[in-house]
Amino acid sequence: MVTVNPVPRPIRDVHIEYEIDDEKCINCIDKPCLKVCPIDAVYQDENTKFIKLDEHCFGCVLCTNACPYDAIHIKKTLSEPIRENIPNINKKLCRACGACVNACKSGAIHLRSTGGEEMHSEIDEDKCIRCGYCFRSCPTDAIKYGEILPKTVKEGKTLCIDQDECIGCMTCTRICPSKGAIDVGKINKLPFIDPAYCARCEECMHACPTYAIDYVEREEAFESFNKIKTLEIASEIIDRDIHNISKGVTNIDNVIVKLLNDISADYHFEDFDYEKSMDIRDVPRGMEFSDVEIFTCTNCRSIVVNVTDFLNERLNAQLKKDLDVVKVLDLVEFFPPSLGIEVVDENCISCGLCVDVCPTESISLDGPNPILIDTDNSCVYCGLCAESCNFEAIKLKEEFFTNRNHEIFFIKRDLRGRRKGTVEINHHACQLCEVCVKNCPVDALSVEDGKVTVNHDD
Repeated sequence: MVTVNPVPRPIRDVHIEYEIDDEKCINCIDKPCLKVCPIDAVYQDENTKFIKLDEHCFGCVLCTNACPYDAIHIKKTLSEPIRENIPNINKKLCRACGACVNACKSGAIHLRSTGGEEMHSEIDEDKCIRCGYCFRSCPTDAIKYGEILPKTVKEGKTLCIDQDECIGCMTCTRICPSKGAIDVGKINKLPFIDPAYCARCEECMHACPTYAIDYVEREEAFESFNKIKTLEIASEIIDRDIHNISKGVTNIDNVIVKLLNDISADYHFEDFDYEKSMDIRDVPRGMEFSDVEIFTCTNCRSIVVNVTDFLNERLNAQLKKDLDVVKVLDLVEFFPPSLGIEVVDENCISCGLCVDVCPTESISLDGPNPILIDTDNSCVYCGLCAESCNFEAIKLKEEFFTNRNHEIFFIKRDLRGRRKGTVEINHHACQLCEVCVKNCPVDALSVEDGKVTVNHDD
């Protein structure tokens, strides 16, 4: 176990202990840990060629997550923040108006009168969080707070977090003494400062490892804050609407199932010519659909049902409003698909071929019994097992919505091979932690030119 001396900081020390398994580390060629450290605290010893951490490490554990051999282990201990002196109250100027008592977020201020003194405000040092709200609320200027006062009016500026520079280590949220000043966004998962609550104590600014926190014009700070809060509110509204709409869509399952049962009684996949059929995803966008269509190909069988009227009826009934389903076409289009996999026991001969091709090791075999697929924990429904099976013992099903020509269709597919799709990476949001690269079961992800790339051939 190696101990790193903490970097002296005015607010809080971070004590780091780390242990690196050199035997595992020496096998790593790419050394992704060197690339992910935001402050270059990870380095390779020139003599031993082993990985080490220097005194600048603050324990963000990005190197630990990036290590493909699980060779790096970090333990960090945060010391208690160094607390400033509490605000000073001038008893002669205090008028016992109670403004500071009402403004105090921690209940540290109360009114007191002893002996011959007039009633005045008094601060409990143990409860005070040094946020500076009391002195800002005092109408008689009876409260002074050391160096905080000039900072609060410093050229009309306030602190703001640069969302592009922030790495989301959350150090600022842990050391901020002003409750409610720093919150974490639900969309980008990054912290942001509420200028109305910030006491400008600068503890977060000094602690930030990437120097993402600095003074900006108050107008710019409030504009940034309002933009984030607006997105948060919009996200909550969208989430609530999607939940309500999804709930309404879910309630038509019984109707769709009944319709599919009727179709199954009238139509049989075996009656269709596979070579002359096409996959539903290859159908031209302008093609007109009937109420019921069936498509087949060498990889799947698809049942297509026009559910526009059903969705209109059920959505309006569930949401209790006159909602035109055409207005939510995109929302229904991206409704999460329902996936399922089934083993036909009478067809399975326990050959074990599917066990060999499964990239997540989700299939177990206890011959002569049929295979077992772990759908609760590790199966990703890739379809490789169904593709490899020569006895049609594995059935993979996929159900989803799509829209064409302002009508919505429910599609049920019986896949005979691997699922088709593409992986898209938001490079703006990606922090190159390489966790996805490390965990990909088929090694289809890699880092090239500072970006995570996908090898679609894998």
